[in-house]
Amino acid sequence: MITYRERAIQLLNWATNGSNGVTASNTRYQSVTESRDPGPGYSSCVDLPFWLMRELAPTKPWAQPNARGNALANFWKAPFRGPKPYEWPKPGDTWVIWEGSKSARLKTHAKIIESLRPVDNLLTSWDYGQAYISPDKWFPESIEGIKKHVNLTGGDPQWIWPDGRRLWLVLTLDDALGFSAETPFPGSIIDPSKTPKPAFSAPLFAGMALGLGLLWSLKKR
Repeated sequence: MITYRERAIQLLNWATNGSNGVTASNTRYQSVTESRDPGPGYSSCVDLPFWLMRELAPTKPWAQPNARGNALANFWKAPFRGPKPYEWPKPGDTWVIWEGSKSARLKTHAKIIESLRPVDNLLTSWDYGQAYISPDKWFPESIEGIKKHVNLTGGDPQWIWPDGRRLWLVLTLDDALGFSAETPFPGSIIDPSKTPKPAFSAPLFAGMALGLGLLWSLKKR
């Protein structure tokens, strides 16, 4: 039997197709985003952790749409917090990075961590929302989801990305679930497309998901 954390790793590797990535037109990508992404102008970085919660803990309030049918709004009610010293990320933890000023909100990004290697601070993460959002640069075969690698600078807990963005918020998988992610998962389904999901009726919407005062819209990560 696998644990919730191991199940999360299975799901995230499936959703991103690992380092090969998934395109905007890929059926996996459309399944994860529940067809919310209409093309240019939409950033899907939050869709990935939201989908993960719907797969692992569909009854949690932050895995449900709000009263207006906004699929992602309630996700920001999850127990996010600031980073803590001496806390190393575990697979399935969500990190939120940004430039640190209100004027830079459009460069905020959510990613799910696989590992952070101590010897050289190499971060491996699962990311959605990787394509350009401007109509002149976006196309259906743009890579939207992928497992990626980047070397961080700074140091625990104020990690810095090459483009200057910093770690701002953390949602551990334990906190998101409300219990230890090492708990046995009740099943070992490999194909997420066969995982039952709760009834969900959310309208298609383009633009930005608003939560915690953030506008989740990005240029290329």
